[in-house]
Amino acid sequence: MENGNKPTLRINLDYKQPQNGEGGLSNIQLTENYILHAVNGTHPQGLEGQMRRTFARIQRKIDEAIEANQDEIELEKAEQDLLRKSFNECKVPAQIVKYFTVLEEEVERATKL
Repeated sequence: MENGNKPTLRINLDYKQPQNGEGGLSNIQLTENYILHAVNGTHPQGLEGQMRRTFARIQRKIDEAIEANQDEIELEKAEQDLLRKSFNECKVPAQIVKYFTVLEEEVERATKL
């Protein structure tokens, strides 16, 4: 779904997790954790400069969406690029692959060129 000209990323996804999965986290909290995993996996030494600021914007947008009870965030081009690269290149533990790919497919949809 697009809002104006900016692509949106749905963050309240149905991961079809068992009720006790991931310590009982909400779908949005799982989205946050999976995004963090993807970024940490592709930047194990941490983020620098503009990339750090780009990721901070994504984190703030998710926080603001949670506070406003919204299910999606708008993505700027740099945010799309960071997410696409992170999800394409990260390694995922086998036990969460079927959940992680739900978000991966959403990232692909939201970041189509």
